[in-house]
Amino acid sequence: MKTKTISLSIIILLLTTAINAQTLISVDPSSGSQCQKLAITLTGENTNFYQATSTMWLQDGEFGNFILPSSQTVLSETQLVAEFCFSPADDATTYDAHAFNGINVDQMVLENAFELMTVENLPVLATSSPSTANLGETITLSVTGNYTHFATGGVTNNIMLYSSEGGVIYGYNINVSDNLHLEADFEISSYKPEGYYDLRVSNCLDADIVLQNAINLIDTGGSPEIVSVEPNTASQGEQLTITITGQNTEFQQGSSMLVLENNTGTIYSESHTVINDTLMYGNFNFTFNHTPGIYDVTVTNWNLGDVTLVDGFTISPSIQPVISEVTPNNASQGTAVYFTIKTENTTYNSSDNLPYVILHQEWEELYPKEINVIDSVTIEAKFIFSYSNQSGYKTITVSSPYEGSLSLENAIFVTEAEPGGSISKVVPDTAIQGESISISVSGKDIIFMQGTSSLSLSKDNFTISPTTNTIVLSDSTLSGQFSFLQTFPAGKYDVVVNGDYAWPDVVLSEGFELKLFNFLEEKSFNSFLSVYPNPCRGNLNIKRIINNAEVFTIQIYNIDGKLLFEDKLLKNQDEASFDLSFLPKGSYILNVIMNDAKQSSNLIIQ
Repeated sequence: MKTKTISLSIIILLLTTAINAQTLISVDPSSGSQCQKLAITLTGENTNFYQATSTMWLQDGEFGNFILPSSQTVLSETQLVAEFCFSPADDATTYDAHAFNGINVDQMVLENAFELMTVENLPVLATSSPSTANLGETITLSVTGNYTHFATGGVTNNIMLYSSEGGVIYGYNINVSDNLHLEADFEISSYKPEGYYDLRVSNCLDADIVLQNAINLIDTGGSPEIVSVEPNTASQGEQLTITITGQNTEFQQGSSMLVLENNTGTIYSESHTVINDTLMYGNFNFTFNHTPGIYDVTVTNWNLGDVTLVDGFTISPSIQPVISEVTPNNASQGTAVYFTIKTENTTYNSSDNLPYVILHQEWEELYPKEINVIDSVTIEAKFIFSYSNQSGYKTITVSSPYEGSLSLENAIFVTEAEPGGSISKVVPDTAIQGESISISVSGKDIIFMQGTSSLSLSKDNFTISPTTNTIVLSDSTLSGQFSFLQTFPAGKYDVVVNGDYAWPDVVLSEGFELKLFNFLEEKSFNSFLSVYPNPCRGNLNIKRIINNAEVFTIQIYNIDGKLLFEDKLLKNQDEASFDLSFLPKGSYILNVIMNDAKQSSNLIIQ
């Protein structure tokens, strides 16, 4: 009986699934033609169509070409309408209708749902006028088509001229008279190549239609050219300003850029300034990385085109700068070393030709902590070698704006070393609960590094970290700001400097002591309050020693436990004076209360 019940449940489930399956039923209309705009209504069952989520398209088989609608609207959960624009670029064949419902990731397909038929007369471009124009002028081009659809509602026309030489000119101010006639303006830059240009008009019904050799653009002698480059030579390592004079040019600040180029590469100006349409200059820095030889001079204009003077500039070779010596030529892991780098034929300085130094070995690159220019051929660079840095020979590279990059292979040998080091001093080495202080730690035979070394205090399983990031003051000194809450355990703490991955951890066992707070003491400067005088002859004074914002309650009891006086030192008060002249001479108990803590002492009134 149980088996029959399970089988019946499965049958019901399968029937329910089949009944609720999302299916496409029909498209209306089911056929159309190329060069036709058509609204196609798709009807489904259990489809749950939803605006902005559901979509449809037509596709030729499972992997064939597809046609997307220009817009679509969901009419109901089972019906949507899509606007299609069919052109001769769409194959005339039978298409499947596809739908995707955002509520269900599966596509729905209605096979052989729509037939697209070939248009009887293909659209073509018949004529254009004028057939000639001069470079540098603006024209209005009139275009006539046969069987075209320039004016069909909702169609956007695009028009352009293009040549095999790479010239492209886009039309604007397009004015459509009817389906067969339109006009467009063209601004023909003198930078464009002369010769015949094809005319292309495109829209969603006609697709791309082309009239070959529609117009001939003629150079009347007004083409842009570079007529002079001053100076036209330079040497490696030289910095100079090059002035460019053009003819029929349209140099523009922000658009025109001066470059030198040949088959070895391109040299860009450091900066450039346009004086007028025909005059500009660029500041160049010719380093020893630039190959000697003859270069073309080009002014690029992103919105107009380029103008080039072939072989217009020459770079001559100079005596090559080199790294001649590095001292010392060795170091070991766990050390900081100042290297003196001697070069030849360099012009280093700290203003406009500041060098930069890198040590590299295989994948590893090391950067200096400090660089000093001693003179034009001498540099001093400080490097720190951690225990994670590779041992072995390292190549040194010096880069500067004028000389480019100089390298000396196997310049420094780094030896492997056993991690070591210790903490030599902690200042201060004590604090009291409730106090905030800065702790300075000095190390021996170890180097502290900002961002790598971190300071903490540890006792048993309890760790106190600084309230701010650890600050490295020097290679051997760092500091941290600590706030010791009254709830922190008193006692001896280990001082720990964690070196992360690059340096060993160093520990000074029981190097710091946190003491129980003692907020009432007349002479101790480790207490919160100074209470004086005691014995007292009239006024009792209370003064804050440590800057905190606690409220202190002052109570005086007689020896029988009766409260005789109570007052407060408020948060905004640094000191207060209380008149106790009303109390008879004798011994009393003074209570000072801070939060939930209380401290008592004897008070003598004389």
